[in-house]
Amino acid sequence: MKTPQHPFVLPEKITVRLEKAETHANAGFFGKLKDFAPVLTGIATLALSIASFIFLESREQEKQEIATAEARQKALAALNEADDPKKEVAAITLAAYGDTALPTIRILLSGSDSKPPMRSFGVLVVQRWMDAGSQSARHHMLCELSSYAKSDSKSLRLGAYKALVEISDQLAPNEDRTVLALLAERFGSTEGAVETDADVAETACRLLNKFGYSETRTALRNIAHSDAIGTALVSYGNVLTQNLSTDSCQLLLADLNSIELKGPTAPLTLQSQLETLKQDTRLKCKK
Repeated sequence: MKTPQHPFVLPEKITVRLEKAETHANAGFFGKLKDFAPVLTGIATLALSIASFIFLESREQEKQEIATAEARQKALAALNEADDPKKEVAAITLAAYGDTALPTIRILLSGSDSKPPMRSFGVLVVQRWMDAGSQSARHHMLCELSSYAKSDSKSLRLGAYKALVEISDQLAPNEDRTVLALLAERFGSTEGAVETDADVAETACRLLNKFGYSETRTALRNIAHSDAIGTALVSYGNVLTQNLSTDSCQLLLADLNSIELKGPTAPLTLQSQLETLKQDTRLKCKK
């Protein structure tokens, strides 16, 4: 019986030859470009996105500038209006521009009180802003006015305080605190008032009447020792209408006694007013 033989017989040796993969060394320019195509596409997309962003940003800035110019034109057109309803409509329109109107409002508040009555119109715009503004918009306006009140420009500081006086009656308690913080910063230092202009101090002094004597004592005393003493004495008269404790009465009397009218030529009306306040305070302290 014959032994079966396999149909396939493996050789004793197998020779394997390894060859280097074909490179693109000789593929030419377009062959190499094909490898970098995805990278180049990404760079081109990024560049296009940046260019589009710059274009849209410039367009948005251009729109903002156009809106600001329109707001100023409306404001200037309203200055010479003799018709109060037209001025009212112009003020509402300008206030409706929101932040875009702020540069114009700043200019108006720093303007004149006479012809054209720039400042009074600026105050009207602020009033309409506060009337119709949201809580955040109202807060924003108060912050702007506080900033204006610290300006190097006396005219702008005066305009800011006049606007604050006009809107003071419609402020919420938390908004009042913003005004009180401003008054404390500008007039309430124990080393003396930061604000030294008499006209500005007289206007700001009218805001002190909204607050208790304990909160405004230092500010009122500093104003009383300035050239704005006349307005300060009026405010002291308002203090006497408040419910004061015995200690507060004594402090008030001490503050009044510390006031020295400048020189022998001080108006008799101020001297008489000061003496009357002292007398009324003594009587209040006895009660």
